[in-house]
Amino acid sequence: MSAPALTVTRLAGALGAEISGLDLSRSLRQDDLAALRSAWLAHGVIFFRDQPLTPGQFLAPSPRPLARRWNTHLSAASRAFRSSSK
Repeated sequence: MSAPALTVTRLAGALGAEISGLDLSRSLRQDDLAALRSAWLAHGVIFFRDQPLTPGQFLAPSPRPLARRWNTHLSAASRAFRSSSK
């Protein structure tokens, strides 16, 4: 059985796009990573809904360059959120 197809749905104006059809708790194929990068570059912001990620999975470092860049931004946002929640 093949994995569901990645779908990019443009949201409104400059807001970005929603990505569906991926389970971010699993390893991604190279073509999915290429499609994510393309969507990110085309829309500036991408959103993933209803991902079954533990906090550790969400913040885990990744060996892939694109994910490393995302983790840099996510880690900074996470630190800012944690410090503002105190």
